Amino acid sequence: MLRLAFIAQNVLSLGTAIVLTIYSQRVRRELRSLAEVRRDPVAGDAEGTLLLDPSIPGTLGIWGGGANALGHVVFAALLIAV
Repeated sequence: MLRLAFIAQNVLSLGTAIVLTIYSQRVRRELRSLAEVRRDPVAGDAEGTLLLDPSIPGTLGIWGGGANALGHVVFAALLIAV
């Protein structure tokens, strides 16, 4: 019964990790589109260029969510196997 509880917890956490990854991808796309609107080629586009690479909100969430999801799948598989 305890094994089933751990597997259920990992399934719920897997869902959360997947949602985090999807949300982070959407934030990255929206931030890139905002950067395109914000760019001003006449003024030197310094602010727009900084927004074009939103590494913290988008990419970190995608990698973190993906790695977390993979970890939960592996952990649940190990719980089933052992």
